[in-house]
Order: sequence, then C-alpha cells, then structure tokens
Amino acid sequence: METDPTQTLPAPPICPRPGMGLGSYVLDRPLGKGGMASVWLGHHHLIGAPLAIKILDPQTASEPGLVARFLREARLAGNIRHPTLVPVHDVGCDAASGLNYMVMDYLPGGSAADLLRRHHGSLPETDAVRIVLRVAEALCQAERHDLVHRDIKPDNILFDERGEARLADLGIAKARQAIGPEVTATLTLTSEIRGTPSYMAPEQVCDFAHVDIRADIYSLGVVFYEMLTGKRPYPGKNTATILRGLLSPDPPPDLRALCPAASDDTVGLIRAMMDKDAERRPRTAAILVDALRGLHAANSPTTFSLPEEIARLVAERRAAEPPLLPLPDATQAATLRRTTLAEEPIVGQGETLRLPTAPRRRLWALVGVAAAALLLLLGVALWVFLSRPAPAVAQAAAPQTPPKAQPAPEAQPPPPPKPARFVGSGLSAPASDDDLF
Repeated sequence: METDPTQTLPAPPICPRPGMGLGSYVLDRPLGKGGMASVWLGHHHLIGAPLAIKILDPQTASEPGLVARFLREARLAGNIRHPTLVPVHDVGCDAASGLNYMVMDYLPGGSAADLLRRHHGSLPETDAVRIVLRVAEALCQAERHDLVHRDIKPDNILFDERGEARLADLGIAKARQAIGPEVTATLTLTSEIRGTPSYMAPEQVCDFAHVDIRADIYSLGVVFYEMLTGKRPYPGKNTATILRGLLSPDPPPDLRALCPAASDDTVGLIRAMMDKDAERRPRTAAILVDALRGLHAANSPTTFSLPEEIARLVAERRAAEPPLLPLPDATQAATLRRTTLAEEPIVGQGETLRLPTAPRRRLWALVGVAAAALLLLLGVALWVFLSRPAPAVAQAAAPQTPPKAQPAPEAQPPPPPKPARFVGSGLSAPASDDDLF
C-alpha cells in the first residue's frame, strides 16, 4: 500500500530536558520515572525555591483517560492538606511543548525504598513503627475524604528534611464522592489490575474497583513486614508468581523467624494487618493509628535515629546539587495555557479536555488604566473650577435701572457786589459808579 506523499507525519513528541521551561517553572534534573510520568527537580523562575515537577509521559498521554487520571490525581491531592501528605500546588499544560505537568513540594530526604537500600533491606523496629504510624495518619485523612490510595509501597513514602514521612502519589486512588460513575469506569477498565503486585491486597487483585481502606491497611502491613525483615512476604521474578502466592490460602512466612528481635505486639499487629480475610483486619485507619501509637509509646524515643540520618543525607545532597538553571525564554510564561485545580473539570472518555485559551488579566489591566485616567481628568477639572476667584456681589446681583435725570436748576441772577471797605482811612467804598462823581 502506497503512502500519500501529501500526508504529513505527526511531529515527534517533545520530551522534558534540563533547562527547559514549563510555563513559570524551569526543569533542573530528573529525580525518577514511573509507568506514566517522570518526576523532575525544578524551580519557579522568579521565586527560585526547589520544587518537584511531575510530567506526564508525552508518548502515553494519548491513551484514553490518561490525562483525566493525571488531572484527577492533582485534584485529589490538592483538596487534602495535611502534614502527612505531599501537597500539590499547581497543574497545567504548557502551550509551547504540550506537556502536562504537576507541581508539588520537593522532599529532599528521598523515599523509604532508598532508606531500605541504605540499611541493606531492614530498619530498627522503632524507626519502622514511626514511619508506619505517619503513613497510617495519612490514611486517616484519606479515609475522611472517602479515598482509598491503592498503591501503598516504599517508593510512595517520602521524607522531608526533618525525617518525617509523607505519603505521595494519588494516581490510582479511588474517590466515589469526587467523581461520577462514568469517569470511574473509564479510569478502571483500561487496566483491570492496577497497583504494585508485591504490596496489593488479595481483594484488590480480584475486584480493583470495589476495595476500601482495608486494602491500604494490608499494603501498609506488607511495607511494615519488609522494613523489619528486609524481605517481601510473596517474592517472585514475575507478576504471575507473586499473585499465585498472594491468592493462595497459605499465610506469609513467619515474621518471628526472619526478625527474632521484633516485639510480640508488633508481630501481632502485622499479622492482623496482613490477614488475607479483610474482615479480620483493622476496620478503619483510626483503629490502626491507635494501635501504632501504643507501639510507639512502648519504645524509647532516644533510639529513633532517622531524623539525624535524613538531615545528613539532605546536607550531602544540597552540597552536591548544581546551581539552579535560569529560565531560557521568559516569553514562555506568557504563552502558557494553564489549568487550575478549581476551574478544570474532571473529564472522562469521549470528553474533550478544555484548557483556558488565554488569561484575561491584560484586558482588565487596560480597563483599570482607562478608568484611572478618566478619574484623574475629572479631578483636575474640578480643581480648576473650584480654584477660580468668586465674583463680586454687585456683579452677581441683578442689574439695576439707572436713576432718572433731575432737571437742571434755573439760572439765578448774580448777587449785587458788596461795598468795599478801605481799612485804615475811615472811608467806605462807594455804593455804585454814580457815587464816584
């Protein structure tokens, strides 16, 4: 079959790389990669604080419902704020590269999987109890929001710079109250089994969509078991071998044989958490937290050395980290089409993901400037009007009629001249000219 020469091939996907700008953020270096996304260390190009940026794999972003699942994870994590969970600050789609990304806190202490590798597979009981207690407190918060995590494992337990554990990755969490039944079907039918087989509860394998918090309690029990023994209860080279042991009626290997120093209360609690019958496990996360607090109180706090170890690790990593990379092109921030947790609806299969096309801040800024200029002109005009001198009262009064002209007085004959007197001679002036002759 011949190809149409006029048909253009699709452009290859743009992959994330160091120094690349995603909106207001800059990628520094990769931190890890999972099945659907990679996590990068990055920073805001103005603030400069380190952040963890989760980027959806561009090669798998075209799969049905995958972008909806990615945004759904951000919505779920953004609606729950608690010190035992990793907070999500932003989510968006970069207009230049088309990459979907999520911005979270960067926790420099690494994961529980890293911690187990540094300790050659196992931890002291006090450290394990402290970590599992923090994760159980996170499950309490999830249960209050009608959430089931469904992927509890050491890779999803992260540590902050103080050595406190936090639960991450709500990518396959279940929330019936937050999304509708059609979206739930879309997100679960694409893969009948989701999660990590080594840590999954038996009922999660059989009915992934209808599990409750007790499935998370089982998974946390497996993590607890591994932290003390350095081994997983049902190891295997492939998924089929792991699931065969998980679904068999046989209990997991005895923890006491692998960790003789474990206390009786700890062994009994792990057996209850890993019971293959969900009805015999702790019914709620709150019950589990109470039991773990009793174990934590029974251990001396002076033996808990994890915070010091994490602090040393963080200091070493910060000393070895290169300086933050600058934003390569500041204009990318202006072309970003971003979607916020509050305004982006959860979409399912067959629906179109609508991202806002352009921010309206520039339009509102222009309107504000025009309004301010108009007010300034009105103020100047009012000031000029009020500063003029006030008119005189006579000018302001109504014009008066001119007074009537008075008739000129009649001419009067001049008075007769008075006789002159000559002082010193005793003579008087004559009364008239006739008198002189």
